Amino acid sequence: MSNYRQTKTQRVLSCTKPSLMVPGCAVGMILCAALGLVLAQCKGNHPKDQSGRTISSGAAKRKPGRVLLVGGEIYPQPAMKKFVEWAGGKRARILVVMWGGMDHDGGTFNRFSRNIKDFEPAVIRRGVSIKDIVTPEGRAEFLRQMNTSTGIFFTGGDQTTIMQTIMAARLREALNEKYNGGMVFAGNSAGAAMMSRTMLTGDTTNDGIVPDTLVLSKGLGLINSGIVDQHFIERHRQNRLLSALMKSDETWAVGVDEGSAVAVQDERFLEVLGESYAMIFTQTDNRTLLKLNLLPAGKTLDLLTLQPTR
Repeated sequence: MSNYRQTKTQRVLSCTKPSLMVPGCAVGMILCAALGLVLAQCKGNHPKDQSGRTISSGAAKRKPGRVLLVGGEIYPQPAMKKFVEWAGGKRARILVVMWGGMDHDGGTFNRFSRNIKDFEPAVIRRGVSIKDIVTPEGRAEFLRQMNTSTGIFFTGGDQTTIMQTIMAARLREALNEKYNGGMVFAGNSAGAAMMSRTMLTGDTTNDGIVPDTLVLSKGLGLINSGIVDQHFIERHRQNRLLSALMKSDETWAVGVDEGSAVAVQDERFLEVLGESYAMIFTQTDNRTLLKLNLLPAGKTLDLLTLQPTR
């Protein structure tokens, strides 16, 4: 037995000598090589996105993207609570942007403030006006406001007007940088519709599924794989959202009803908040099959697996 142990020890030690190719040494060399391969893979192991593609180290450090989309003029209290929580709770500093042409002499800001004050954000402030934002002084002031805020809310009106104002003030890139850095974005009605890369406009008809005649435009681009519509079930906008999805290159579309909101995180998890439903349409890679998910308040959908998570 002692001779066997000595022989086994000698075989293992002989692995340090390349000239000795006894069977024990060969096994040791294979193990060493395998260990080196594992270590090399670990060093080069980068996280994957939901499509399985490698994410660079810089992109992996990007903070979670969070967007709250309110379906109409009603501010659902669960949605307002979520917005304040995402923006920092009692430390939240909310910037309210009213560039859709529906300020009504301060009434929009006052109504928003009344509907969010119970959740006790630290600051609720009114953004630079649509008139002043296109001036150098107004743009500089808005950038200062944005840099000292944790959440930004776009009110309703006309989404085309909002985007025209953003482009005229050269703010699209700055807003996207803030979003990528972790700022929480939200909007109601037109302020929700403009959050996606592909944007529905007010010139769109609900008469039939007619993708060829549908008018689409360029939105803010915080959501890059979906389309947003609002006042959805109440105004029977299923046809136009289906048409938009069929015409665009996006993979999903959500219709948010009056009195409801959806909270979207990382363009993957979609939670319905409020009183009504959200409709989520998705299409296959070959664009031949559409699927509908009707999601009630309190439910969350995984947009990757199309399965409810709760």
